[in-house]
Amino acid sequence: MYVQEVARVAHMICEILGNQVKVNSKYFENIFALQNSFLRLNKYHPCVFGSQVFGLVPHTDTSFITILAQDQIGGLELKKNEQWIGVKPCSEALTVNIGDMFQ
Repeated sequence: MYVQEVARVAHMICEILGNQVKVNSKYFENIFALQNSFLRLNKYHPCVFGSQVFGLVPHTDTSFITILAQDQIGGLELKKNEQWIGVKPCSEALTVNIGDMFQ
């Protein structure tokens, strides 16, 4: 059920993105009609080394979009002007990353 709901949100976001870049609102939906979605659950246990440890190496999302739900602990960061900035978690919101494929 969760995967279907996130897929529904992804389709809505694709329609909005299509409108913003001035293509037919169904353009991206048609491209991704045979979608290939992945659900990945990551859990990182507390570490005695604190800020010296990270879960994933710095990377870009190679996909079209990535939809993330964070817990209250957070840990997601973005890089802006060569500085890493924490993304404040919100239990009532999803974070949407625009991936390399869209850019």
